[in-house]
Amino acid sequence: MASDLPYVKVIQVIHTIKPSTTSNIIKSRMDEKIEGLPHEVEKAYRRIQQHILKTPLMYSKYLSLDSGAEVYLKLENEQITGSCKLRGAFNKMLMIMDEDPEELKPGVIAASSGNHGIACVHAANVFKCSVEIFGQNSMSQSKVDALQQLYGAKVTKHGNDCVEAEIKARNTAKERNQLFISPYNDWDVMAGQGTVGYEIYNELSDVDCVFVSVGGGGIISGIAVYLKSKNSKIKVIGCQASNSRTMYESMMAGHLVNGFCYDTISDGTAGDVEEGSVSKPLDYNTYFRVRFHKTTHFEIGFNCKF
Repeated sequence: MASDLPYVKVIQVIHTIKPSTTSNIIKSRMDEKIEGLPHEVEKAYRRIQQHILKTPLMYSKYLSLDSGAEVYLKLENEQITGSCKLRGAFNKMLMIMDEDPEELKPGVIAASSGNHGIACVHAANVFKCSVEIFGQNSMSQSKVDALQQLYGAKVTKHGNDCVEAEIKARNTAKERNQLFISPYNDWDVMAGQGTVGYEIYNELSDVDCVFVSVGGGGIISGIAVYLKSKNSKIKVIGCQASNSRTMYESMMAGHLVNGFCYDTISDGTAGDVEEGSVSKPLDYNTYFRVRFHKTTHFEIGFNCKF
């Protein structure tokens, strides 16, 4: 595909600062979480499969002819709530139901630009608990209407970016002693989203490359870690809108860099990333392959090595 900007070859970020003992402990715990994530994805699939749809993996003749590759589409738009976010929401709530059902009784708070919120409300309705969704002021009205009219959810708008809504939601949940469910900054949610990769691999084990949309990094982290555990040669390419490229800029810098968020048609992947997100340790150990294209809102891809 043509581009008027240069191709950026593989880059490896090397940290030379000697970490503190606390940093070593945190890193060790993170490494253990990452190592155990493929197993958690498999457990998540067994846990949630009766509550979700196994979405089609459809061969696209048009895209295959156009690209010269064998292209399949994982149709998560056919999921019950219209996105893969239902997988993470159900995994989180089902785990809570198994461990401490009382934790759901005060209600659930989630932060979302729409899809995660709809997923949380749907799952919460199964367990008969209330949900309040926090979204940024620019949250899509169609998604607000869906939350309020189809699901009867309470929607609270706060801030000009989704990360501001996330912080407000997390603090509110703490004040009220309610469960907060992050759209990406949660290992259990990440494992649930990773079941997309589980389905792909079990249906198409010789897959070479998977393209995944990227916002906060939770979905691609779950999918990539699982797929890489099955076959390290599988390439996982993250696709992020150029008008909202926080994860791309952060990975290039080697640390979280917020503030690259503008209007985009890809509102479901838009916004900054919460400080200390559990999706970030997975991104630090990566190689990057970057190409810009000005013909589409999805202009940036990175090649993740997990």
